[in-house]
Amino acid sequence: MSDVYLFRDQLQSLIQRALESSNVSQENALSVAAALTQAQIDGQVGHGISRVASYCAQARSGKVHGHATPHIAAETASALRIDAQHGFAFPAIDLAIKELPNKAKSMGLRRRRSSARITLVSPAGMLNVWRCKTLWD
Repeated sequence: MSDVYLFRDQLQSLIQRALESSNVSQENALSVAAALTQAQIDGQVGHGISRVASYCAQARSGKVHGHATPHIAAETASALRIDAQHGFAFPAIDLAIKELPNKAKSMGLRRRRSSARITLVSPAGMLNVWRCKTLWD
């Protein structure tokens, strides 16, 4: 068997299409595909494309709600509780990354001093360092 080489965009698109064909919304499929692609690129192959088949199966079986829309269920001055609605973790993490800097800024806090708790979520495997770093950049 020979090696196959893909550009990042090609790999992400293949993963996204597999998820969408397994009853995952376009937005959620994009989020999950971006995370799995980055894990693969980072050399975390056990958390990259090797997860695609199981994530697709979980969505098809209903174990994970592929059309879930995470939302902020509660908040305090410097923290959020995000309800992932039994969906994949990555869209909920994306919501946290989007909302936490504004929350911290409104309190005069450094971004790394705000936090989010995500509930009702499927296991995420390895959380990508690049997503977490986004909060500190």
